[in-house]
Amino acid sequence: MKIIGIIFLIFVRVVLFSQDISTFRKGSLFDKSASLSLGYQANTQERDTQRVGSNTFFASLRGTLSMAGIQMPLNLTYRSGQLAGGFDNPFIRFGVSPSYKWVKLHLGHRQMHFSNYSFNGMTFRGVGLEVNPGILRLAGFKGYLQTPNYIQDSLAAYANLVQKFQRDAYGVKLGIGNNNNFLDIYFFKAKDKFDSVNKGEFFRTIFPPAENLVIGSKGSLNIFKALHIEYNLDLSTVTNNQLSRFDTIQYETSKKIIDIVDGFITTNNTTRSGLAYDGSINYKKRIFNIGVKYRQIDQNYKSFGMHYTLDDITQTTINTGLRLFKSKLNVNATYGVQRNNINQIKRNTSLRKVYNISTNIMISKTGGINATISNFALDQRPGLTAINDTFRLIQQTSVITISPYLRWGNTTLHHGIIASFNKNQVVDASPVIVSNREGSTQIISLSYTLDHKKSKSGFNLHLTQSNDKFNGIDLSRTGGSLGLRKTFEKSKLSLNVTGSYQKLRNELTDDGQVFSATLFVVLPVSNAGNLNLRTGFIDKSSVATRSFKEINIGCNFNYSFFTKKKKS
Repeated sequence: MKIIGIIFLIFVRVVLFSQDISTFRKGSLFDKSASLSLGYQANTQERDTQRVGSNTFFASLRGTLSMAGIQMPLNLTYRSGQLAGGFDNPFIRFGVSPSYKWVKLHLGHRQMHFSNYSFNGMTFRGVGLEVNPGILRLAGFKGYLQTPNYIQDSLAAYANLVQKFQRDAYGVKLGIGNNNNFLDIYFFKAKDKFDSVNKGEFFRTIFPPAENLVIGSKGSLNIFKALHIEYNLDLSTVTNNQLSRFDTIQYETSKKIIDIVDGFITTNNTTRSGLAYDGSINYKKRIFNIGVKYRQIDQNYKSFGMHYTLDDITQTTINTGLRLFKSKLNVNATYGVQRNNINQIKRNTSLRKVYNISTNIMISKTGGINATISNFALDQRPGLTAINDTFRLIQQTSVITISPYLRWGNTTLHHGIIASFNKNQVVDASPVIVSNREGSTQIISLSYTLDHKKSKSGFNLHLTQSNDKFNGIDLSRTGGSLGLRKTFEKSKLSLNVTGSYQKLRNELTDDGQVFSATLFVVLPVSNAGNLNLRTGFIDKSSVATRSFKEINIGCNFNYSFFTKKKKS
């Protein structure tokens, strides 16, 4: 922390003394904004034959300090306990990214982007620097990554976190150009540290210490503002277990690459190398666009700089878009061919046609339809979802969503109806061994809302039928919820009460029920702050999955600093 503090002070000193004096003559010299959020939540749960309790405390301070043209975003976060599930829980976070002209410094918990298949979406804790003077594009960082070696298998709000290693990481990016036309090359390295732990323990775990090296290049070119060309090319070498003995490498391609990178990464019989690359060309005008893209990701391709990779595919697609009637009709479509078994080592090779169609139709000022149909994954981003009361890290492989809506009303009453059908095919992306990673989720719902503006009250009715198929369990829920809300004129106090009931079925047999009730209260403290109080109760009885009863309470205080008083 002392080193980070010294670097921060040196940076502020340098940028202050390099500031052009003309900046002090323009506009505001000093500006600021900040918000504080404090929260606490307690939980008591009876499940099976045991009774457990837990609590969470959360504090967050966010803001921006601007002084003489120097922007300093501030983000301080602290969370302890089990109730707030996420990719990194519990955690303490601190991060600032002060910038001045073409220099940006990252301190603490920050994110930087190199390319789609190298360093993309992961948060590091350390120091980073981005320097873009003119056409030069320079960036680098050094710090620690949150390893994904966790099991997030939670009932209701409970989460278990298994953390094994400290993962050291650093990277450098060199490039030339601007945001639209550029050429970048980069280097990324991550390695698990295990010096302070007994080496023998690693042979009894599914999470041995690993190491990763990625080198690559990315480029973009715009021609006449209508034609856009882009490519990504990444070579990744992963050693899944640094402690494994050296032996014969399975793939000839890996052997040749490992001979080159042997001096930069630990190599043994668990080392694998692979390529991930894509190239696209797109033509876009005001009302339409068309393009073509080719993508290939080798089998077992992995980068520690991203959460998830859909590997072992080659894919060629054509995409097009159409915008008509002043954007009241928007259609985007992708069609192509996808093949797996790149290394020809599997018994079967699948060749399939892939497509993605998304549309937004505004039939009138009060109604329209949103729809998406896709049978393949468009990106490498993972998601966190609850399947059968268990949080899982998943990747969506196909999506069908159809959602017509209708809204109407007058100065007193406002109505809204939304129907929705959503079906997803998912793959479990968690770093744990499960018998079957593929599953599906389906939700059919109908919602009606009514707002009475004069009395500042309303209610909503929500009917739903859901079905989850995962890991041998086919569980469906049918039911609904009713919510009432009211805001009082003088005190500005807001109340929201919701009750729900769902009937459970396992395959074709009844499997219990779920009842829940929630009370949410918002109490304004001043023009700049408010206090939120929440209490809830859940009662679930089931045979196929775990039964439990839960009572939880929580409070949250939000306050905005430096806000101007409202004029009467």
